[in-house]
Amino acid sequence: MLGSGAALIMDRRAGLVWNEEELQQLLGLPILTKLKLGADELDSNSEINNSLQPLIQGPLAGNKSIAVLSSSSVDSALALALKQELGQRLQWLGFNDPSSLHQARVCEQSIIAVELGDCGRDQLQQLKQRLQLLELKPIGIIIS
Repeated sequence: MLGSGAALIMDRRAGLVWNEEELQQLLGLPILTKLKLGADELDSNSEINNSLQPLIQGPLAGNKSIAVLSSSSVDSALALALKQELGQRLQWLGFNDPSSLHQARVCEQSIIAVELGDCGRDQLQQLKQRLQLLELKPIGIIIS
């Protein structure tokens, strides 16, 4: 109990966001889907496919270019799962790089992909400000 309390305090001081509701509140965007990308599930393409199909057939249908803004590396499990489903339409862009946000402006649609515990509150608040300045309006957040 003491160890988990100490870990919680350290996470809070580090400013990392582990909570879906807090993430949604910070960015002011809806959560589109949550992917479970644990070691066991990386082999289960059908589960990932089932999670992404409503998104692919709904708001992303017909879009030829989709910007995915993320803090995760392009070879992360989240990136690989999205690339597998969205293929050539996907452009993986880091949201810490201001030039990436400019690249996202030329895409037909944009979404934010976040791994819980990977981003800090300050980082997400800065992202929201940059998006507003550039008048970029992502349709929502994909969480893993």
